[in-house]
Order: sequence, then C-alpha cells, then structure tokens
Amino acid sequence: MFAAVFVAVNTHGKAYIYKEIYKSNLIISEAAKELIEQPEINIVKNIYAPPDLWNRRNDTGKSASEIFYENGVRLNKCSADRINGWLSVKEWIKLYTTRDEQTGQEIKETNLYVFSNCLNLIRCLPAIQLDDKNPNDVATE
Repeated sequence: MFAAVFVAVNTHGKAYIYKEIYKSNLIISEAAKELIEQPEINIVKNIYAPPDLWNRRNDTGKSASEIFYENGVRLNKCSADRINGWLSVKEWIKLYTTRDEQTGQEIKETNLYVFSNCLNLIRCLPAIQLDDKNPNDVATE
C-alpha cells in the first residue's frame, strides 16, 4: 500500500493535512511517479519515509529509497518509534481552550486539522487501537 499525506504548517505551528494519496498494488517506481506527478510537489520541502525503505531488497540489491531517488523523489528518513510517534499524534490532536482574537470568546482548538478529502486518514486514525500491555503504544495486531 502506498500512502502519503501532504501537510502544511502555518506560522502559528498549526498543521493542516490537506491531501492524501492512498493506492494499492503499485511497485516502487510507480509510487514515486504518483508522488512526482502531484502539482504541489515543487513546493514540498521534505518527504519523510520510515527507515525500512532504506533496507536493500534481495531481488534488485537496491533499497526502496534508492528507487524513489532514481525516479526523482528524495526521501528523508524518519523515526519508526511507534510509542513516541503515537504520543506525538496525541499532542497534535489534543483539544485546548483559547480565545478568539476578534471576539474574545473562548473556543476549543487543536494543532492538527484534517481536510475532509482525506477520507482514508479520517477512516483509519480513529480506528487505531491501543496495545493492551502498553497503553502508550498502538496495537500491532
């Protein structure tokens, strides 16, 4: 499964997930092509991918990150630490109270917003289950 989200962060530190790609049965070069054909790819500053994409494959001797690079996509390795990743997501989505700058009225806000066209993220994020043995981790089964 090839899945990617496009995130914009404003000057106030709020993140907006405004687009997603979610496609199955693509080989790596096709996934790279899918990404490179996105209109906003020229303004994307960083593309993050999990460390397993740097593992060499037995069939080609190349890593997925090398194949992405050969197809015009430079990836940055991110952490695969599920616990810290999940804790970070919870920080981004937690609600907090602030005041509206114009009206002074108290409002509830979060630091992460997901646009309604990101159907798979909207479907999958709430379905994440916690690990019974470690509530700070997500279940792997």
